[in-house]
This record gives sequence, structure tokens and C-alpha cells, in this order.
Amino acid sequence: MAAALRKIQVINVQSSSLRLSFAAFSSAENAIESNDKEPNISTVTPPITNWPQNLNPKRMLSLLSRVKNVRLALDIFTYAARYHVGYKHTYQTYNKMIEKLALSRKFEDLENVLQQLKLDDVKCSENMFIVVIRSYGLTNKPKEAMKVFSGMHEFRCNPSVKSFNILLNAMVQTKRFNMVHSLYMNCRKIGVVPNVFTCNILLKALCQMGDLEAAYKVFDEMPKQGCIPNVVSYSTIMSCLCNRGDMPGAMRLFEEISSKGWVRDTVSYTILIDGYCKLGELQEAVKLMDHMEENGCPLTDITYGVVIEAYCKEGKLGEAVSLLDDMVDKRLIPSPSLCSKVVDGLCGEGKVEDAGVLWKRLLNKNFTPDNVVYNTLIYWFCKKGHVYNARRLFDEMIRDCVPNILTYNTLINGFCEEGELQEACKLWDDMLEKGCVPNVFTYNMLINGFCKAGKANETIQILEELLDKGCVPNTSTYTILVYGLCKSSNTEDITNVLNAILRQKICPGLDAWDILIQAVLKEKNLERTMELLDAVLNGCSLGDCRS
Repeated sequence: MAAALRKIQVINVQSSSLRLSFAAFSSAENAIESNDKEPNISTVTPPITNWPQNLNPKRMLSLLSRVKNVRLALDIFTYAARYHVGYKHTYQTYNKMIEKLALSRKFEDLENVLQQLKLDDVKCSENMFIVVIRSYGLTNKPKEAMKVFSGMHEFRCNPSVKSFNILLNAMVQTKRFNMVHSLYMNCRKIGVVPNVFTCNILLKALCQMGDLEAAYKVFDEMPKQGCIPNVVSYSTIMSCLCNRGDMPGAMRLFEEISSKGWVRDTVSYTILIDGYCKLGELQEAVKLMDHMEENGCPLTDITYGVVIEAYCKEGKLGEAVSLLDDMVDKRLIPSPSLCSKVVDGLCGEGKVEDAGVLWKRLLNKNFTPDNVVYNTLIYWFCKKGHVYNARRLFDEMIRDCVPNILTYNTLINGFCEEGELQEACKLWDDMLEKGCVPNVFTYNMLINGFCKAGKANETIQILEELLDKGCVPNTSTYTILVYGLCKSSNTEDITNVLNAILRQKICPGLDAWDILIQAVLKEKNLERTMELLDAVLNGCSLGDCRS
């Protein structure tokens, strides 16, 4: 106990050179594929040994394509340009390097390469800038995306509607909706003629802003701009109407799709189905599913998922299971999240065994095992007290998946609640052996289990191990200890724990203090009781306890 208390006082949470060796240049490419470490080269030393004497752009492209480490690729690229006599990068090599940097989000290096590209006065293709603009959009960098687009002419490359649409989409992704409208209104000034895709992106922006009136205005004016609204145009506004609960309006547009000569697709159907599901009108949603199939429009996993989730929310698990079976029979693969919701719904109704049978059926249909579903089933088996069923499921799980901290915590807690401490400790050992690091919740569950089993004194050893591993106890840790040690009438240890708690400025809570004070009062030692009360009042305010 003394060792644990000393550790409590001092808790403090703490958070190349690489060279490839090969005999010939061809073996360098194979060696590079397995290299993922950061190189550390001087300004004149090649990043790889046996640097090829006859380097040409085609060989450089091969190297850059095969190398996995972006930093090493950039070192090779830079060295070739600076020190290899007679070698000069082409647009193709620049494009490959810039693509790798953009996809790996190395934007500072990317900008440096772009500057060098400009100095080399290499004529560029628009496709290279599209990759960069798209990457900036995906990483919430709208200003940088705009800068690249506006600077394309400096590389002897004129933007077209293709790159303009990518820029507009980047603005939508970064929620710069007002910029989308401003760019659209001025696109002709920079020589860009908008097309139907441009208009659809503008519609998306206006709908996400909630400006349905402006969206309708753009929609109505599209033909005047030479852009005939297509299925995507209709679906975009339908989605906005469905989100507002205006199903009659959405249905009118849905019907108009056919009258304009377009074929209603899976997306347009699914938008309507989702709208009805959100309003709880599941019969209408199912009618639309039947209508889809009758009109030769295939149901997708997304369409099924929308309706199955709605059934789960409504507590209609029988219908959800039936649709899930139908989905699997059509060789559509349900997502782990969807399966987990159905399983969780069944278990919530007390049908844990039925959920287990459903899971087996899915596995027999070649569904890919997943931690999410396994963890859901294990949780419910433990909650119902069927810990050995949960353990058997765990044994099946480890053949297909790697259990995580949640899996172990759920099982350990289940066995501790049932008083099966030996099984809980076996799982603890297995957890450590597999390299899964326990957290404070794992320790709390074990401490609680030992306390419930009347082995409160052994919890001090668990506390010592917790501290040895650098894991910081929380309020619950000390509260559980207070409960356990008080119930075991071990007031000497609990007083020492109390002192440690106060030094840590952690308050276990009013209930724990109540039990502690009652335990000391039973000793009929007024002096000790007053000392305890004084410690509580000075070390832990009532406000802290209530929090």
C-alpha cells in the first residue's frame, strides 16, 4: 500500500540516415518499394547508392511511381534536377511528383515544386492543377485552392470549365457557399463557359445554404444558359425538399424527371425513400422500393440500408431482419454499421439468441466479420449475464478479427459482474499478450470486481500495477476503492487512500464520502471522525464532489 501511495504522489504522464544498398540500378527499384523510413542526405550525396549514370525522364517516372516514401521520392526528384549533369525534368516527371505530394498532403513541398516548375518554364496540362485544387478542397484549404486556380496562366495553362468545376466543388466542400455563387457569376469574365455540371454544383451550394428559392431560380434559368437540367439537378433540389419534409414538392419533381425524358435513377429513388423514412412513412418508402424494381432500377445496399435503419428506429425489428435477409439474398453486402444496428435492436428487445442466429446466417452468406458487430453481440451477451456465450463468441472472433480495447473491457467487466474473477484475469493476461494496452476503465472494472467479491485488499495490488504502467487513476478509481475498502472495514488503508486522493485533488463523490464517514463513525472514534471531516472540508469542496 505504501508503494502505491508513493507512486500516486509522483504520477507524471509522459507522453536517418537511410541508405539503400544494391548492385545495379534495377535492384534499386525493388529495394525502394520496401523502404518507408525518412532519409537524411547531404546536398551532394545521392539519396540512393549507385546513382544511375544514364538517367532519363522515363526512368525517373518509373522510380517515382514505385517509391512509397514521399520524402525519399522528393529527394530523388530534387537531386536529379540539381546534380545530375544533362538531366532535366519534363512535365510528366513534375506531374508525378506533384501528384504524390498532393495526395500525401505535403503542401509546403508541393508549393516549392510548383515554384521550380514555373522557373523551368515547362508547359503544363490542366489535369495537374485539378489534382492540386481537389486536394486543397478535401483538406479545407479554400484560399490555397483559389490561388492555384488563379495562377494557372503563369504556367502557360488556361483554365477550362473542368478545372473551374473542381474549384467550385472545393468551395462547396469547405462550405464557402457564397464564393460558389460569386465565382459562377464571374466565370465568363475569365473565359469559362458554365455547363450543366457547373450549374449542379451551384444548386448543391444553394441547397446546402438552405436557399431553396435561389436554387429554384437557377434551376429555371439553366436552359437560358444552354444547360438542360439533368437527373442530378432534379435530385439535388429533391434532397433539399425532403430535408424540409416537403414530400409532395419532392414527388412533383420526381414525376417531372420522366416527363422531361430522363430516366429516374437509384439516387433519385433513394432520396425520396429516405425522405419518407425520416417522416416515419415507411409504407410509402416500401412502395417506392417496389416501384424501383418494377421499373428496372436496381435496389442498392444504400437503398436497403435507409429503410432497414428506419425500421430499427421504429422498433420494427421483424421487418428489418426480413429486409436484411432479402438484401443478402440479392448478393448485396450490408455495412457493419447496419448489421450492428439490427443486432443491437434485437438484443434491446431481449432477443439476444435471435441476434446470434442472424449473425451466423450473415457469416454463412460470406459476410466479412467485423469488430463492430462482434462487440455489439458480446456486450449484450454480457449484459444478459450470458458471459460464457460471450466468451465463445470472442473465441470465434479472434479467428477473423483483432479484438480491441472495447472488446476486452466488455468481457472483463462481464466476468467481474458475475464474480468470475479467474476468467477475467485470463482475459487480462490474453490482452497483455496480444499487445492490447489496458486503460483506466480496464483497471476500474477489475478493482470493482475484486471489491464485489470481498477481496478489497487485493485491489491495492491492481492500483500499484496501474501506476507502474503510467496509467492515471480517475475519480471512479478512487470511488470504487473507497466503497470496497470501507465495506471491508479496512479504515486504515482507506484513510491512506483518502490522503492520496486529496493530494491528487480528486474528489470521489458525495456517496463515497458518506460511506467513508459512516465507516469511521462505527469505530466510535470522535477524534478520527473530526480529522476526516476536516480533511474533506479542506481538501474537497462540495461543488467538486457534485461534479
